[in-house]
Amino acid sequence: MSRFTHEKPKITEDVERIYKDQEERLDHLKAGKARLLEELSKIESAMADPVQERRESLYTASHISVLPNETLSTLFHEFQSATRATGKPMLPQAEIILSHVCSHWRALVLSLPTMWCVFHRDGKVQDGMRLGLDSKTEARLAAYLDRSGQHPFDFWVEFAFTGPKSQQPRSAPLLTIIRPHLHRFRVFHLLSGAQQLPEEFREMLAMASVPLLEVCAICPDLQISDAECLNSSGTEVDVFQGGAPSLKYLLLDETSLFVIRPPLFQTVVDLRIERRQVASPAYSRGQPNSTNLGESVTCV
Repeated sequence: MSRFTHEKPKITEDVERIYKDQEERLDHLKAGKARLLEELSKIESAMADPVQERRESLYTASHISVLPNETLSTLFHEFQSATRATGKPMLPQAEIILSHVCSHWRALVLSLPTMWCVFHRDGKVQDGMRLGLDSKTEARLAAYLDRSGQHPFDFWVEFAFTGPKSQQPRSAPLLTIIRPHLHRFRVFHLLSGAQQLPEEFREMLAMASVPLLEVCAICPDLQISDAECLNSSGTEVDVFQGGAPSLKYLLLDETSLFVIRPPLFQTVVDLRIERRQVASPAYSRGQPNSTNLGESVTCV
């Protein structure tokens, strides 16, 4: 059996001289790179000052700069309300635009919790598929929840997804983010075209206490058979068992009606059951305080 040794290969003096020259060249180049990086860092630092000075000069020259923060705050809220008048906020949202105008406006917008109380996420379509939740969405939601303080929060999320089942969206990170804040949710609007309701969501919502919740929509567009619908008693309450005393508006689809059963308190005045993608018999129960039972063609 051949034996391997760790002895250095024998090289000629000429080859050794070449290696030495190469090492010296590499050391020289590395030293040059370090000097250039240091010089570049100094230039970038020097550029920051005049850029900031120019921004401050432009801002000072603006008539808006003389407005007190209280007036600016009112204007910011009015601008935000106007962009939501259609029910679909513009993209990017008003609070994002305002927070990127200048450092003064950013500091002011970040100091206003009520500017960050509405979170929208509508599954964008890419290559024929609605994208699942991603780390950017999760980070943005966490920022909104943090900046909104303890104010009532509106949660509008759609993570419809038409890709293979193996690529269905993972909801665990999202649940971790929203779980500590459910008690202050005023709107819980969850649409999912994945034809499944993540079990984690059901477990989280089962014993949840949502004292401020007024608007709830849960439409997963499930794949459910007629037999499953007929076998369901429709009497079990399996979400919000901790209480939802302020619930007024409830939206379900034909499929979620048989697996999502919020407590229909006397406070519910608007119950809607919508027909979505999956054909299923509509099933409804009369509620003493329900003034409207709607049925529409699609839920988007």
